[in-house]
Amino acid sequence: MQKKHCTTYYQLKYSKKKNVVNQGGTRCFARDTLVKTDTGYKNIQDIKPSDNVLSYNEKKNKFEYKMVEELHTFEVNAKPLIEIKINGEVIICTYDHEIYTITEDGKQKGWIPAFMFAKRGMATSEWDKLKILCQQLGEDLDDQLQMHWASKNNANNLRWVMYNSDYANNEYIIFVAQKDLEARIVDNQTVYDLTVQDNHNYVITKSDLLVHNSGKTYSTLEFLIELLLKHPNKGYIVEIVRHTRTAAMSTVARDFEEILKNLGVFHRPNWRKLEGSYTFDTKDNRYNTPNIVYFSGMDGESARGRKRHILYVNEANQIDGADFLQLQLRTMHKIIIDFNPSFVTHGWIDELLEAKNENGDSETDHFITTYKDNPFLTAPIIKSIEDLKDTNPTAWVIFGTGQRASREDAVFTNYEVCDEVTFDSPIYGLDFGYNDPCSLIKVELFEKEKTIHAQQVLYKSKLSIDDLVMQIGRVLPNGGLIIADSSSPSFIEHLNDKLSYQGIRVIAASKTTSIVEQLALINQFKTRIVGQDLEREFKMYSFMLDKNDNPIDKIDSKRSVDHAIDAFRYASYYQLSSLARNNEGLTTLLDLIKKQKYNKIRINR
Repeated sequence: MQKKHCTTYYQLKYSKKKNVVNQGGTRCFARDTLVKTDTGYKNIQDIKPSDNVLSYNEKKNKFEYKMVEELHTFEVNAKPLIEIKINGEVIICTYDHEIYTITEDGKQKGWIPAFMFAKRGMATSEWDKLKILCQQLGEDLDDQLQMHWASKNNANNLRWVMYNSDYANNEYIIFVAQKDLEARIVDNQTVYDLTVQDNHNYVITKSDLLVHNSGKTYSTLEFLIELLLKHPNKGYIVEIVRHTRTAAMSTVARDFEEILKNLGVFHRPNWRKLEGSYTFDTKDNRYNTPNIVYFSGMDGESARGRKRHILYVNEANQIDGADFLQLQLRTMHKIIIDFNPSFVTHGWIDELLEAKNENGDSETDHFITTYKDNPFLTAPIIKSIEDLKDTNPTAWVIFGTGQRASREDAVFTNYEVCDEVTFDSPIYGLDFGYNDPCSLIKVELFEKEKTIHAQQVLYKSKLSIDDLVMQIGRVLPNGGLIIADSSSPSFIEHLNDKLSYQGIRVIAASKTTSIVEQLALINQFKTRIVGQDLEREFKMYSFMLDKNDNPIDKIDSKRSVDHAIDAFRYASYYQLSSLARNNEGLTTLLDLIKKQKYNKIRINR
């Protein structure tokens, strides 16, 4: 491959250990970044899969609308964010998000990381600070600048490509943004990116600037493809796994095909999409065994049953520990996983990070470092990093300690994601929905351990009331208590009519205490959760922010999803209220919560 690769590629290339864990965010934008869709501009956080966004077909030199396949949300991003002011627009993105540029003479164009373009608009002190922060991620920006194709052209000659709709058919014409460039580093925040069908790019802001979509897996795929091309006919089996086969084929497999085509080595007959496999050529030698790559999901049996030499688990925090164990047992040589850091314990990922061989040595390369691990840092650089303790505590957690940071706007801070939890006498929380998912969560409070166990039982859309009766009857064959959404009394009455003969009783959730007050009480207990949708909602559930980005005592409905959480809250608060009636300490705490500001009594902040 005749090009400079990003750090992930080299980390994989030179790793000698069995397991490689790549922890980090992707290339993303702030939540209010405008994206051009076929119905007008939308904030990136409001884009939904199946929306059509304006995209650039590089082969045809043509702008066209393409479907969004996924919206990615990352609550913590270990990468520095930069703010770019250009053409009167303000853009906040990760420093390495790829943008499409063209030289002033129009002879060269291509994708470059945002920092290469933004450098000329940065003060020297800001540029030096960005280099220091990136060093902690293993990135040498000066080295990348020297090696990149753009270095052959003066940075001042690079222009950011923009779409111009004034020209007929919207084809073949690209204009460039170049006015009044300013850039600086900004604080970390929730960021977003898209996966766009076919073209893998989209247009942002009302200046219609062209940017690349999520590229987090690209370097890993380049490494794997180069390995198989350099060692042909060895019979290597590589398996690339996501939580579903559809996700694997619609995202990773598309990037895989694109890389092969760019290298000029893609052969259509070798690509068996129905099977989800690509076979590398055997050079017509019947005694050679070809290398094969499979794309699989944990919703099928093939990934669990097949042996392979190399396993790559993409977006590993969407896969549970039991599934990973099945994959691990059938992998003979190397395991590569990537995941995005969040604010909870990734149990099985942490176990993999701690794995040791018979000599007591680590079996895993984990590519997160701190300044203390680098003996070559000078005293001024060390001081700049340690100053973050006071100037930017979140950045200090990420860059100074190498740990996952906590969010000030996170509602749930005292919880753990588990593969399984135990129950003695559970009750159930039920949140109604039709177009939105109907959610049933199994919950039990353990007073002595100060823990709450919660397990997702049902999370499904398009259920009629009779469908719901059937589902609940199957889940609770021996009866039980359900605390349900009080806004639907007729549904509660219908469920009781149909299910009482099974010993199932459905009652309305309490309305006497606000949501925030209920959550304050729940947060005094450690919650252990099981279930992918429940986990996702716990991660996303956020307080609103004021104009200074400080959390206030209201739930942010735009960034939060609450179908499973509401069901969990109904049942948890019911049990906690029952306990409080017999527990003077909890009763006092509940009174305090009702009388005082929530943010004064939150724990784990």
